[in-house]
Amino acid sequence: PWLCVCLKPVLRTEVRLRLDEGGHAPRVGEALLGADAAELAALRLALELRERWPGARVLALSVGPPSAEGVLRVCLAAGADEVARVWGAEWGREPAALDGTGAVTQAQAGAAAAALRGRAPALVLAGERSADTGHECFGAFLAAALGAAFAHRATALRLQDAGWRVTVRLERGYGQELALPAGAVVTVSAQGPRPGYPSLPAWLASRAAPIPCLRAAGPAPQP
Repeated sequence: PWLCVCLKPVLRTEVRLRLDEGGHAPRVGEALLGADAAELAALRLALELRERWPGARVLALSVGPPSAEGVLRVCLAAGADEVARVWGAEWGREPAALDGTGAVTQAQAGAAAAALRGRAPALVLAGERSADTGHECFGAFLAAALGAAFAHRATALRLQDAGWRVTVRLERGYGQELALPAGAVVTVSAQGPRPGYPSLPAWLASRAAPIPCLRAAGPAPQP
């Protein structure tokens, strides 16, 4: 069974951008991309579930240009079994898909869903919100594209019978438990723990590992 984690790449604001000789900032498609705390918490949860589920494997997926490969190398170093980047040649290296708006986030979710359908994942995890704009629609768009059950802002998750038992965070400190079928999409709260620091051999192996690229179906997303 596959446990899939979808990571939406965002610009790393903690890294200083160097201007070129003409005083211009680097192109978006060449800038350094990363994942936010919620998506790293989703990765940590997938790795923990794998330890308790014999035979399970973790796939980390990201929809982004070549500069998004760093996000997936972090996943490999943390222990993901496979990674894949989804992109289309017609989207270019300086894509509008990185502007963080809801319309292009929906296009990214559709591309991720198309890549996941052949895997028939038992569970799909994502971060609860985007670090670039703060909206919380990627997981909902992904669930709609897959035709899957959906839970938002999960703080705990466990395997139960043929599905999942999910605890979600509500307003004013309340929580709620949901029973979801296999194949559900669950967004994970940023308050969860992140993966620990990888070992040096795992980090070095992730630097040299090839990152497969899956062609995205459909037209380039528009802002």
